Amino acid sequence: MDNKNLYAILAAPGDYSAAGRADLPGWKQDMDMMEKALTEGLSFPAQQIRILGQDGRCGVRDFVRETAGLARSLGEEDLLLVYFSGHGSGGNLCFSDAPLDLQSLIDHLSGSGAAVRIVILDCCHAGDFRTGGPAVLTTEDTLAAFTGHGISVLASTDAGERAITGERGSLFTYLLASVMGARHLVRRGRISLQEICRETIRLSEMSSRAVPGVHQHPVWRSAMGGTVFFRVSLWKPWRVRAFHAAGQDFQICRVSPLSTAKTKRLAAFINTDRRMTNQELAEITARSAAMTADLPVFAGSRTARIHQGRKTEVLWCYFGMDDRDQAGSLYYASAVWAASEKLRKTLYPKDRHSRVLDSPAGPVCLTGNISYSILKDMQAEEVLSEEEYARRLKEACSAMITMGEALIWLYREQENRALSREEFRRRAEPLAGQIRRRYVKAGEMPLPAPSLRDLWETADETAGCIADLAINTDRFCETGDAVRRWLLEDSIRRYYEAIERLAAADSE
Repeated sequence: MDNKNLYAILAAPGDYSAAGRADLPGWKQDMDMMEKALTEGLSFPAQQIRILGQDGRCGVRDFVRETAGLARSLGEEDLLLVYFSGHGSGGNLCFSDAPLDLQSLIDHLSGSGAAVRIVILDCCHAGDFRTGGPAVLTTEDTLAAFTGHGISVLASTDAGERAITGERGSLFTYLLASVMGARHLVRRGRISLQEICRETIRLSEMSSRAVPGVHQHPVWRSAMGGTVFFRVSLWKPWRVRAFHAAGQDFQICRVSPLSTAKTKRLAAFINTDRRMTNQELAEITARSAAMTADLPVFAGSRTARIHQGRKTEVLWCYFGMDDRDQAGSLYYASAVWAASEKLRKTLYPKDRHSRVLDSPAGPVCLTGNISYSILKDMQAEEVLSEEEYARRLKEACSAMITMGEALIWLYREQENRALSREEFRRRAEPLAGQIRRRYVKAGEMPLPAPSLRDLWETADETAGCIADLAINTDRFCETGDAVRRWLLEDSIRRYYEAIERLAAADSE
């Protein structure tokens, strides 16, 4: 999300004399904490944050007028965040003079022109609301308009709890503001709404376990595809150096980095002019090892610092016949060359399909693909136009993403205690099974044309993340322990990152 498109309204009524309620002495601290968290933590422009009730008095008409007016003025590239800290009762947000029905506010914001609407509630009995069901991606929708678009509501308490507050402000706002400024949650210069909500909930749970008398279980519901990423610091993406080379009878199409902290390792993807013999492949592997010995191809700055200037110690070679083989990762043979005997003992496979041959660079272990010809024939059976292939790919992605969003929605409702563990399991297990079957069926798609390879790879990565989500859901249903829960949350995080990359690739 572009920082210039971030807008917020903060309302923290503390003076309730006109409404006959107890005043809230910590309203100013809540307001200050949230304003600082938005500007310094999430990089909201200060001039685009509207603060209502500077003197502690915030009337419902002023709030509705300001919120509705700003919501009407925003467009499909904008984000609107609404924060309320005050009294809550019976499904209402209590302002200094009168209550406001919470569900009416959420419904109104759901129809706003802003792409993203985020509501944060810090009050008693705040969890009695709905945002609609899980996001659905149709084949008519664009991923750019689906991903990170919609409404998300985070409330400090469930419907039957009181919020913890005092003269220094409320516990929930303190935890939330701390998370918004947490550097350890920043990835590639960004922090996601999912990470903010999840970490705030985790800290609230810890407080409830550690402090006697503290019982706050935040409720988080979203009708949003994927999640929102806030750019909070500069980040320069690492670009893997491209490498292409040609020998007399082979071409190195690309080289990928596989280095570890101890060993400089590369993979070379090679097309040959014809089906080579084993000895010819061993010699091509040796020549490729010489050509890539000093190649500075690294996955990141850390491995670049470690291995800069060092010779390549391990090279994997994957042999295809043409660009279509490379696009579909279809190879008729593979080979591995290692510089030392110690590495050879560890990395050379020992099976009936592999054999070690001598080469000018030393022993090379070669493995043939006995299924290559069959798969090549299957690949040739169905050749789709780019338009038809893109259509089928979108249909498959839409189905997988819709099921993934539904599974995440069920998990969140279980975490919100709106679904029992047994009800969650009853509804989630069949859905997880559908996802696994759909993922296997996606493997029947013919290989893409080279021009669609990047989109296909990104779509396949996203589908793989959704399949992992299904597997980790099944495991969470089995035990529900902290480790399974963490794995499930991590698979959700990886899915959100993958679908954002897919949306970017689909827009190109």
